[in-house]
Amino acid sequence: MEASGNGQFQLIEGGQAQLVNEGFTVRQGSLEQSNVNIAQSMTDLMVTQRAYSLNTRVLQSTDELLSITNRMTD
Repeated sequence: MEASGNGQFQLIEGGQAQLVNEGFTVRQGSLEQSNVNIAQSMTDLMVTQRAYSLNTRVLQSTDELLSITNRMTD
């Protein structure tokens, strides 16, 4: 196939088109719809960032407490 412009294609001279699976339709000049929900993806990203930030604070607090404990035993 060769591009004929505007996202459309045509069969090359002497070429043959074969249909392997009959469970789909090919449409020229149309766009595929996204299967991503952008609002849900952004919400998931914010939740992940907040969880990461919280875990970082927990680790810092644990490190500080262990440091204090070590200083007390000296």
